Amino acid sequence: MTCRFLRLLAALAWLCLGAGVPSAEAQWYKTYEAGVKAVKDQNWAEAEKKLAQSVEEARKDGRSPGASVLWYSQIRKPFVPDLYLAIVYAHTNKPAEANAALERAARLLKANDPEFVSARSRVDAALSSAAANAANTGAPPAIDPPKSNPSTTGTGPPGRGDESAARRTQFDQDMQQAREELAAKRFDTAASAAARARSLNVNAAPVDDLVKRIEFERLFTSAETALQARQFDAAILSAGKARTAGLEPARADALMRRIERDRALAQAQTELDSRRFAAARTAAGEASRLGADAGAVRNLQSQIDRGQAEDAVRQSLSAGDAKTAAGAIAALRTLDPRNAQLAAFDLSLVALTTGDAQRLALLAFYQGNYKETIRLLTPLDAGARAPARVHFYLACSEAALALLGPPAEASARIRAARLRYQRTAGHNELTQDRRFIAPKILRALETGG
Repeated sequence: MTCRFLRLLAALAWLCLGAGVPSAEAQWYKTYEAGVKAVKDQNWAEAEKKLAQSVEEARKDGRSPGASVLWYSQIRKPFVPDLYLAIVYAHTNKPAEANAALERAARLLKANDPEFVSARSRVDAALSSAAANAANTGAPPAIDPPKSNPSTTGTGPPGRGDESAARRTQFDQDMQQAREELAAKRFDTAASAAARARSLNVNAAPVDDLVKRIEFERLFTSAETALQARQFDAAILSAGKARTAGLEPARADALMRRIERDRALAQAQTELDSRRFAAARTAAGEASRLGADAGAVRNLQSQIDRGQAEDAVRQSLSAGDAKTAAGAIAALRTLDPRNAQLAAFDLSLVALTTGDAQRLALLAFYQGNYKETIRLLTPLDAGARAPARVHFYLACSEAALALLGPPAEASARIRAARLRYQRTAGHNELTQDRRFIAPKILRALETGG
């Protein structure tokens, strides 16, 4: 393995993995981390500034928010500024912006994502607290004590007219409390206050209307919460019940359409992540039909086109078909001239046409295709006679798969990888290679953890 090829790998790390000293724009992830820290410190102005700044810096660096974004080297982490901006907006009296930010974040995250559930809880708590403070700015009217019946003397029991007036006063107070609790979305306490008002037998009609409204808003809010958590079946169930209640049918219908639209978008993203491109395209088309944001749909379709083109290259390289691979690379270059994988694919094609399996395997490794690396290097493994670099990259690939795979399989896989890694001890020619290996992989091989 020549030093020239290792220099090519270094260039490849720059092009495909974002290694090296980051540009000013590539510092976006540090700005993002500063924004997240400011949220935790409740420094809302600083948090909003840093999170918005991170989006702009990331855009200049060719990055967009997502659940798994390449930060640097081989490190992928979530980059979802809207998740934290929602908390900022909720604490700075911007409820509409808070909910809109959460909606955008929900499109990027998996269902039941702990960070999203936590953010949703914090936003709800902040908005409820703000609503309660607004509702409690005035003290509720006091209950006047029963007055003596004018027809009696002394301290005898009150007359029926006084009892009726006191009951009416209590009824009005209970109804007012029920309305205030409803406005603050505290549905249980709202229902309890309405039940107390009903028990006074003053006026059943407004109580019945208020109880229906409480149940409708409870169901509507439940549907919205489930939608934010991407629990689409639960959201549709609650929205359907709200629509059946007959209150504000247009509002209920709009919510149902939004649920179906977001479910289609989420389904498209799930299929794309699983490389099921035909199913992803179908789901994206359904989202468009349901009125999804045109830009979001175009972005999904572009990702699908790009993913299909990249997979076509990988499949032809894996099959050893240089002619088809060359055509697939040309098609990808036409579709996406700045695609970060093109440099790796070009080098892979050269390795394929020259019959250099070891180089081809290393290129597969640095693209994160660890199974392909193992497939290419296994025939070169002749026990102790195999080159140290073959053992090194087989061990690294096994360790990477252990870290990425099911936990139940990790221990056995890491043990096998460490046994192979021991065969590379004392081989100084691997010093350069180690520089490009993720620290977690090396730590697993050296310490088992």
